[in-house]
Amino acid sequence: MSEPMVICPNCGVEFMKSTADLCGGVCRRCVGGRVCDKDVDIPLQKVGFWYSKDEPELPDPRQLVPFDWNHDEKIRVIQYLRSGRTLFGCWGHSECRFDCGIDTTLMGSADIYDGFWIWPEGLHHYVEVHDVPLPKEFLNHMRACGYNPETSWSKSKGVTDFCGNQYINSYNNWILLAKQFKRRVEQDVAPDR
Repeated sequence: MSEPMVICPNCGVEFMKSTADLCGGVCRRCVGGRVCDKDVDIPLQKVGFWYSKDEPELPDPRQLVPFDWNHDEKIRVIQYLRSGRTLFGCWGHSECRFDCGIDTTLMGSADIYDGFWIWPEGLHHYVEVHDVPLPKEFLNHMRACGYNPETSWSKSKGVTDFCGNQYINSYNNWILLAKQFKRRVEQDVAPDR
């Protein structure tokens, strides 16, 4: 079930209603890129997670239109994605969904975060090699933090319980982006890779 979305009256960006309820009706960026002072958890936004039989609503990266990245920003974004903190490790390494031949150990086996966003360790590869787009909210967040995940972390409350349900996470922005960038795929591309 998707969380209801609202439009920020300050900047016009679409974001989750729960964040609006907690942050005086505006998005996190418009409250200074920080978690509000209220003693509540702001959901971590998930990005870069792919379609599976268990989560069929997520995008298949081969169905996304390649993004026309600005070269300098692309380098900064890749560095940001590589520099987040490890939230938790997973069993085994991920494989590139494009079957490009990259060693699975280079794709990683952990979920990374910056206090606001969570992504798989290998997301940098999809941006660097396959020009996969990222949500504008995530890009704006990186820009506001000077492309430094530690700056983002210092503005967040952090995650206190890595093993339980103390943090909330959401795919909302990621699913919306995938719908915007989805392209028609050839019949020879299997949807469950």
